Amino acid sequence: MHLIQIIKNYPHNGYNKGVMYSYHNRIKQRIANGELVGIKEGKGDFAIVLVFRTTPYARPIRYHSLWRYEDLLRKIPVERDE
Repeated sequence: MHLIQIIKNYPHNGYNKGVMYSYHNRIKQRIANGELVGIKEGKGDFAIVLVFRTTPYARPIRYHSLWRYEDLLRKIPVERDE
């Protein structure tokens, strides 16, 4: 499904209507600055947990917010254990 379709289909609860809060802007800034050191699988309501080299070290990302990070995370090389 195309990203725009996913966003349009997501049932916003009225108060946020797709507005990006500083939480996500700050995380995206930290990724762009090269502070990201790892990505862990999330538990419960969280899809992933981004791990940074400075505090706060762990920043959980919910499933409905993954689209905000898609472009940035694709640019990061993934190391694989082989």
